[in-house]
Amino acid sequence: MMRRFSRLFEDPTPNGLLNSRFLKGSLDISSRMELSQEEQEQVLVVLVLVARKLASMYQHKAKFQDVLASLVTRVEARRPPDPPFAEEIELSQDLFIEFDEFLVQLKSALDHVVKVLVPILGARRWTIRTFAKRGDGVIRALESASPSEYRERSFAIIEHLIRPNQEWIQMSIDARDRLNHFLDGGISWEYFGVCQTAEGVIQTPKWAADQTLDQLMEIVWANAFRFCEDFVAFSLAMRLPKAFALQRGPTALERGDPIYSVVFDEGPERALRAAIEKRRGGK
Repeated sequence: MMRRFSRLFEDPTPNGLLNSRFLKGSLDISSRMELSQEEQEQVLVVLVLVARKLASMYQHKAKFQDVLASLVTRVEARRPPDPPFAEEIELSQDLFIEFDEFLVQLKSALDHVVKVLVPILGARRWTIRTFAKRGDGVIRALESASPSEYRERSFAIIEHLIRPNQEWIQMSIDARDRLNHFLDGGISWEYFGVCQTAEGVIQTPKWAADQTLDQLMEIVWANAFRFCEDFVAFSLAMRLPKAFALQRGPTALERGDPIYSVVFDEGPERALRAAIEKRRGGK
């Protein structure tokens, strides 16, 4: 019996980042690749799952921001606390839940995106299943599992994508582990609330002295989207015919159209090889 699916993916982003840019852009690349029908279907499954994980991150971020705005409005409507109280804190279980789920879905998105290399390199060759140890395991696997004809593009994934992103990835995973596994004492429930001081100053949860938690979530969301977009594109490029190369356009998140295109010009490929050789020679 044949089955027909509807609503395979619904994009919550306002400008079609996930549907028009990530999914369509990635599928445009895969359509030019030397893949079997089964491999194409495997790529599609991974892409949809990664898109759903990123969509979940976006929705938890948006819900966090909505709850925070409501709390701020409620606290602002009150008079500042009277002595002997120096401040009054409106705690929120919802802020805790949304931040927790946001980080869980980030790690899940990273775990899923590495699976795009299964149809590219083969299930026997690419056996890694999670984005463990801030990506060090992925780096080792790329160094050991990539056939000689894919080595240059594997090197590009390692040096131009994974290594530059390891700091924020590790920070995010550490925060998730503190919340989920109570590592390093966890994160106190008192952390998730809106405070009004006796002077009437409204304070929201902060990640650092100069950065609020909702600002951090915006940055992590943008980083996660770009990382997954680039990881998929770089991985798919391994199986492009030699006459093809990837060309990258503007990356601003306001753009809802694909940033990668497949071109018949080997110029970008030669430039990439030259950059890689220059980097190797400088070490």
